[in-house]
Amino acid sequence: MKFRKFLSVALALAMIFALSATVGTAFADGDPSESGGDGPVTETGAYDLWVNNEQFTDDHLTVQCGEGTATFDPAVNVLTLDNAQITRGYEADQLGTGILSFLDEELTIIVNGDCTITETGGDGIGSYDMDDEYRMVPHDFTVKGDGKLTITESEPWYGYGFYCTGNLTLDGVDIEIVSVASGVWANRSLTVQNSKLNVKCSTQFSGFVVNNGSVEFKNSEVYAESANGAGFLLGNDQDSSYLLVGSGSVTLKGRIGVASDTESSYVSVTGGELAIEGQDAAFSENFLTDVDQHILLGDGVEVISGAVDGAAVTFASSSSHVHSYDAAVTDPTCTEQGFTTHTCSCGDSYVDAYVPALGHDYKDAVTAPTCTERGYTTHTCSRCGDSYVDTYVEAAGHKFGADGKAEKCSVCGEKNPDYKPPVSFKDVAPDAFYAEPVAWAVENNITAGTSPTTFSPEDGCTRGQVVTFLWRAAGQPEPTGAENPFRDVKESDYFYKAVTWAVERGITAGTSKTTFSPDDTCTRGQIVTFLWRSNGQPTPSGSTNPFSDVKAADYFHTAVLWAVERGVTAGTSKTTFSPDDTCTRGQVVTFLYRDAKNS
Repeated sequence: MKFRKFLSVALALAMIFALSATVGTAFADGDPSESGGDGPVTETGAYDLWVNNEQFTDDHLTVQCGEGTATFDPAVNVLTLDNAQITRGYEADQLGTGILSFLDEELTIIVNGDCTITETGGDGIGSYDMDDEYRMVPHDFTVKGDGKLTITESEPWYGYGFYCTGNLTLDGVDIEIVSVASGVWANRSLTVQNSKLNVKCSTQFSGFVVNNGSVEFKNSEVYAESANGAGFLLGNDQDSSYLLVGSGSVTLKGRIGVASDTESSYVSVTGGELAIEGQDAAFSENFLTDVDQHILLGDGVEVISGAVDGAAVTFASSSSHVHSYDAAVTDPTCTEQGFTTHTCSCGDSYVDAYVPALGHDYKDAVTAPTCTERGYTTHTCSRCGDSYVDTYVEAAGHKFGADGKAEKCSVCGEKNPDYKPPVSFKDVAPDAFYAEPVAWAVENNITAGTSPTTFSPEDGCTRGQVVTFLWRAAGQPEPTGAENPFRDVKESDYFYKAVTWAVERGITAGTSKTTFSPDDTCTRGQIVTFLWRSNGQPTPSGSTNPFSDVKAADYFHTAVLWAVERGVTAGTSKTTFSPDDTCTRGQVVTFLYRDAKNS
């Protein structure tokens, strides 16, 4: 950034010496890596505004400035200075600016009391911002208030009072600027009204520079002096730029009073007086009286002292001037009224012939709801394209059959994520006591059978299979981290997590301290004991034992009574449980199914 602005300043000096160019064109040169882009990157809750080298954030909206303060209201983009004494500049790429703004909207500065911006290391107030194509990004400023603002900047090459990339408006303020570089540099336009403005520039820079627009002084007392440059430098990028004094008094002093690089720049006076004093000439050396002039006098401008080709001249409005207005029609839009602007060559203008806004002409487009997306109505204006959406209708939802088990949605054809093909094992008869439990076990991913077509319901169930079935029925919880004590249980085994979980829960302790015997078949007594322990070892409400082969001393005694009471099993006969018989796969899934149904 520093290099780019230095180049800009150096070219500006050269152009002022030649009296045929302006500062602004230099900003397209320079190192792309130093381009400001959209200004510095800021965090969420922070604003692109710095005062006295402090950034405003949601929790920091007042900056202490000496004995005074600077307070920012982001809701209306207003910065209020109360007796602020600003002595530090925002140090971006070694440049210092007392008040630096990269805000997207115009910043209004209110001056209360006696406020100063002194030797910040760069400029008093401003912004320098380039987009990716090295075009200057405009940031507008308005300064108003009943206080006084004094700006003193003596940094070589960078000491601007105002450096504004957009439009600058000074309204009802008292400002004094003593600078090395230009006192006021505005890239777009400059408006000074109801104000007192005193500017002194100590080098070859101009007191005022308006680069791409025009300037209007209204009811103001203005004095601008440049030691070796122009009192006023009018820009180069507009087909027709003008300096207008509507009322009040304006004095411009320099080696050249007023310089311009635009072939049709106008100096117009419709009220008050404009005094121009130059050490060499009042106007640039190209000032003549024919169509090749760089600066032309607007209609009705009268010389009241000096001569236009001399070093000093004072202008006033001629009472004989008759306005000649050109009309420009602005058509109404859907939201804005139309009007006609009448503009005279002297700069005077007025607006009339207002036409009401047309209002939006909305056309409706209905988007019907789908199974997953809600429907809505879009209203779009046929004139301007503005649109809004309303009349929402909730999504219809998928139709997966009355029981929700259909394979696909009958409306959109989307596959049912909960669909499971019907269980069909050739060794499971439909009327077998374990037929429904087998189907339940497969649907709930507790087991998938021994092959795609067989379940092997009469095969014995191993200890590894049993704890795996229990673990899956419990939702496959992760073990809490206890070490596996069994040498015959490896981490690669399908039953590894199930065994670890079962030991942690106290469901089993293995066949010894170091063995689990996962491939041993499980007995009926072991199965109901595992199931009872997985339920928290509840105490049966009754104590009647119908089984002659289940003794009070047996480890499975309470588990069997609980299983009978819960409806998990009724035994192998009215008086026997057969606790030492091998528990088949059909019996195991039946026990689990009945336990789940009765939960």
